[in-house]
Amino acid sequence: MDGLPNAKVPGVRGRALKLRAPTGRRPDLDYIRAAAVLAVVLFHLDAPGFARGFVGVDIFFVLSGYLITELVAAGHYASIGDFYAARLWRLGPALAVVVLSTLVVFLGAGLAADRGALLASGAASLLFLGNIRLAAAHGLYAGQELARDPFTHLWTLGVEAQFYLTWPALLFALRGRRGVLAILATAIAAASFGLCQVVAAHDQPLAFFSFPSRAWEFMAGAIVALAPKLERRTIRRIAVAAGCGVSLAALALVGPVDAYPGVSALLPTCGAALILLGLRSNAVSAAAHLFPSAVAAFGRLSYDWYLWHWPLLVVLQRFDPTAGWPARVTAEAVALALAGASHRFLGHPIAIGRRRDRLTEKG
Repeated sequence: MDGLPNAKVPGVRGRALKLRAPTGRRPDLDYIRAAAVLAVVLFHLDAPGFARGFVGVDIFFVLSGYLITELVAAGHYASIGDFYAARLWRLGPALAVVVLSTLVVFLGAGLAADRGALLASGAASLLFLGNIRLAAAHGLYAGQELARDPFTHLWTLGVEAQFYLTWPALLFALRGRRGVLAILATAIAAASFGLCQVVAAHDQPLAFFSFPSRAWEFMAGAIVALAPKLERRTIRRIAVAAGCGVSLAALALVGPVDAYPGVSALLPTCGAALILLGLRSNAVSAAAHLFPSAVAAFGRLSYDWYLWHWPLLVVLQRFDPTAGWPARVTAEAVALALAGASHRFLGHPIAIGRRRDRLTEKG
């Protein structure tokens, strides 16, 4: 879902976004993405055992905080302007296609009960303001009204965008001062976690959808990126195993969605942070041997699949409110196929083509 490169990605220099030689993908991070997006999709499918699958979003937030911090701190973007251009160019095209095509289907087929509300929701999603709209409406994520909105799931992109507008600015301002950044990330995480608990006690939807009450999850990933690497291989493996165990426990132990995020949100957040801490040196690659490569493919398509999976379920529900498992699984298979197409034609090639064009202009 994060739409981020795995690690050592093409760097930028000035306005030309010059490419560095790639150093290879991080399949271990694709496995994390795959687990997270599968948890969310199975949650939306009401699959048995995944009533808490929404914790996949928390894992994505931690991963995003980790990758953004690692990439910016390592100098892979020459300026904050290049950073924003790269993020918008990667996330924007697929998002626009999903939102606009969904609007065409809903309006053209007469599926919109409230055309004005649908258009407002689509516009907020395109502007990365979906989470603010939902927080202001005090809607429950599992509420009946949101279940009829094909853009409900895009609230997460709003939270991501607000993270991009804040933390990276500090990373660029304090680049090279990792100790200061680590202290700052820890302070922000503590303040945000405390705010989350206070707000959740009085206004759960606001705590669920707002960036200030979710910032601590991004900061957990940032802290891992800024921390010293674990040197001993055994310790790294223990961290990964413990993180996997804690993350799996979250599927059973966190509170229900209408009481989340509370203290139990520590489980998926700390679990993801432990996994990333163990994988940080890229020396632990057991996942690539334990799971088939097809699992990593889910991770590579995670952003695009996340975009498509919910609108198709809502369309199905409109046509057949009693649709059973075969129909819902078929809808998700179609969403996965659309994800593959959008990833192929709206993600990677567009980004590379844009950079290549600029390099040609620079001669």
